[in-house]
Amino acid sequence: MSRWDDKTWVFDGKAIGAPVNTVTCIWDFDLPDGTTLFADQHSQLLHEARHFLWSLFSNRRNGRAFKASNAGRIFEGLRRLLKWMVEHNYACFGELNNRASERFCDWIVELYASPSRTNHADVDDVSNLHVSGETDPRESSHLSQAITGEIPGVHDEAKEEDLGATTSNGSPATRSESDPEFEEIPGLTSGTLFNSLSTWRYLWEQRLELTSVGVTSLQAQPFSGRSIYKLSLDLVSRVSKQIPALPDEIAISLMNAAHQFIETTSEDLIQAVEGVSLIRSRNLAAGARPLAMHAEVSRFLQQPKLSTPTNSAKPWPELFGLKEISSVQELRVLVDTLVDACTLIIQAETGMRLGEICALPSGWDEQTGLPLCVSRRPSKSGMLDLYFVKSKLVKNRPMPVEEEWLLAAAPRGTAALPDAVRAVIVVQKLLAPFRDLAQPETRKFLLVTLAVPRSFPTSSAGITEPSSVLIRLGQKQFAKSFVDWAKVALNEQTRPYVESLGECIRTHQWRKTYAQYVFQVDKRMLPAIARQFKHLSLAVTEGAYVGTSASLVSSVAEFNRNLTTDFFLANIRGTASKQEGRLAKVMAKYQPEMAKIIDGLADREARQAIDAWCRDRDMKIFFHGYGKCIPSIAPTEAECHKRAQTVHWANRSPNFTWREQSICTGCFLFLADQDNIENWSRRYVENATTWLEAQSQGRANEFRVAKARADQARTYLINLGAPVPTVEIANAR
Repeated sequence: MSRWDDKTWVFDGKAIGAPVNTVTCIWDFDLPDGTTLFADQHSQLLHEARHFLWSLFSNRRNGRAFKASNAGRIFEGLRRLLKWMVEHNYACFGELNNRASERFCDWIVELYASPSRTNHADVDDVSNLHVSGETDPRESSHLSQAITGEIPGVHDEAKEEDLGATTSNGSPATRSESDPEFEEIPGLTSGTLFNSLSTWRYLWEQRLELTSVGVTSLQAQPFSGRSIYKLSLDLVSRVSKQIPALPDEIAISLMNAAHQFIETTSEDLIQAVEGVSLIRSRNLAAGARPLAMHAEVSRFLQQPKLSTPTNSAKPWPELFGLKEISSVQELRVLVDTLVDACTLIIQAETGMRLGEICALPSGWDEQTGLPLCVSRRPSKSGMLDLYFVKSKLVKNRPMPVEEEWLLAAAPRGTAALPDAVRAVIVVQKLLAPFRDLAQPETRKFLLVTLAVPRSFPTSSAGITEPSSVLIRLGQKQFAKSFVDWAKVALNEQTRPYVESLGECIRTHQWRKTYAQYVFQVDKRMLPAIARQFKHLSLAVTEGAYVGTSASLVSSVAEFNRNLTTDFFLANIRGTASKQEGRLAKVMAKYQPEMAKIIDGLADREARQAIDAWCRDRDMKIFFHGYGKCIPSIAPTEAECHKRAQTVHWANRSPNFTWREQSICTGCFLFLADQDNIENWSRRYVENATTWLEAQSQGRANEFRVAKARADQARTYLINLGAPVPTVEIANAR
């Protein structure tokens, strides 16, 4: 039984089977100033914290008293607040106010976004957890963490009855309302931050109870009264925008290590996996004893051609530092590592989200000699072979839709395949024997999870769908084991990665690394990056990916000004491509008047004049996949602001929450041109297909919206001078 003055409180009432840390509160933790709460200068803070925590279980003023099983979770949030208070010189709860709560939010964002803080002991991000005692992936594979049970420290806030949250219209809150395209961070959810923010709410709710025992609590409602759940969503969005790209030295070291591992091991490991699978299939069909089957597998793997990789004089264990383990365990470790290397290359060289990589379909196209998810076609110039990878896009879509991402490019007719294409091929071949064992719903994925640690599955029960958790942990393990950190240049940017042996790497960083690399190579590629990332708005790419680098912010602004200048100059001179939309008609109407701005000027002077005209009026183009808008032309006419009831003469950007294709097309400030033909063509095909299928089933009246959208897209394509795709449905009326 714990006493009030004990350094550790253990509450009675631990749930059966639950770990003891769910009911344990350890007060003797380290503080940023090198002391603990038991130091004299923190005695008041310790006194107040104890009374506050106990009040939540003894006399909670708002809602039911918490159960003992909540103690560990609540204490975790309190511990984080206490550490922050000491670091920022707050001596007691009475000193906390609304401004302090906002500072706490800023600190939380920095804690999760900064690589130098990512490995902070107080960060409970799933992607940074280190299971106690895990020193070797062969002894306690990160695979088993991803497959079995919950990882310690991850909380399902939705299970708490009093933690439900809804949006303003009563529907469940699922993402930040202020940023409809916010990028989800793998391993970081609103629930991760909810616990820390809730401590402030509890302090406010318990203020009267604390006053009754002589403790002064918050004097004003924290966070300006905002919903804790919505605030946690907004903070995740802020973290997303502030997480930096990987430093060049880190990205290059990781990619070089992955390429080298694939080159060194892939052919031998594919051969070994195929051989082991054949032996197992033959023995299982013959009803052989397990020991006999294992012995045959071991003899097969110990052959000289398999025990030592091609082009190497060293055997696998010596080459990769494997411990004394069985040949089957050795093969399993190498297979997992090869998959990790391949997924790293795919993500690094496409910028795809983890969910999109998990959704890659399996299969082989005998005609092209490529995986079914990979296609090849010539570039517009005919100089390059472009390789595209097909997957499912879920982000900002009500249902998953099939999309393409540029995977790689090579000079036309080159026989050797690009490395990113080879990575996909390796995964397709390496995991093929296991896909054949899987259930049909699992078999369709390129990546499958082998849910049997330290060995290989022999039935469908041991094969599950792809796991984004596994990919994250795998990339960290690969970085730790195969990057020569001693050779990485040490500076302010690389230090956190080197000192943590890659533990602070976030898979989300690959998207920013990809975006900033492409933009630095050619600033005109910003729209192409937005298309690759499937962003509905160029503003998202600009603000959350390229614009996160301080050195590139001015380049982004300059690039946008140049695009805006080019747009007006082309319209004034009559050299613009065909355009459609209400803004196109306005531009045509005022073209003679605007031509006076550059009348009699040479090209350079004309550009300077238009650039100055745009700067004076704060003209800026906002790009969408389906068109463009310039709110500065007539701020009060923006249809998105009208719908949101946010009309104001000072608006210089769209209302991103309300902006979508059906609203924009009726806006005074919108137009589409040749850059948007692909989007309108796809919109036509999708809606025309839906309409024809409904018509063939006698349900045409239910899908009149699809018919209207198809007709609109067809009109746009015709007016833009683009061909209208042919859509045919079997048995259509």
